[in-house]
Amino acid sequence: MDTQTLRSHQPVSFDLSNGTVKANALTFRSQDHILIFRGKVAVHLVKKPKEGDGTPQPAQAPEAVQQTVPAAGDANTVSPQ
Repeated sequence: MDTQTLRSHQPVSFDLSNGTVKANALTFRSQDHILIFRGKVAVHLVKKPKEGDGTPQPAQAPEAVQQTVPAAGDANTVSPQ
């Protein structure tokens, strides 16, 4: 397949899950998987907090609870009187 090229000579901005990228222009070459930002490129990345550094962490899903049912001879039974 031929290389397809996408160019923007206008300012571009990308919102990422961990930050943003802003530039005055960009070129994308599809076959080579190359994205080139040009002119006053600004990248802002938010560092993922490490565990144990004192910052609150999001709650994790509780692990599955395994319940043991006693065997018939092991259970404490109360007989009616």
